[in-house]
Amino acid sequence: MLNYVLQADTVVEVDRLTKQFGISQRTIYYDLQQIDDWLEENKLTRTQRIYGKGIYLDSETRRKLQDVTHIDNDWDYRFDQWERIYLIVLHLLVAKANVQTNTLLD
Repeated sequence: MLNYVLQADTVVEVDRLTKQFGISQRTIYYDLQQIDDWLEENKLTRTQRIYGKGIYLDSETRRKLQDVTHIDNDWDYRFDQWERIYLIVLHLLVAKANVQTNTLLD
């Protein structure tokens, strides 16, 4: 989500994020809190929010994030229960051979 907001040229509406990621507004706000915490830990400005319009990153934070090459390595994303279920179902549907339970654990 941080990368999505970083790549956006304009303010990103929360509804756009819910559609893009297929999650609820509540989850968006929870994730934004996690992103804001991470930004603060790295001495960057939190996401900016405009009531009724959406969120964005200020120009200095945007510039610093684009310069950071380790952002993907530092972000520890954990799938929620439904995301894990969808991934398992998807794996089972596209598999061309029998799937062993231990391969689903990875």
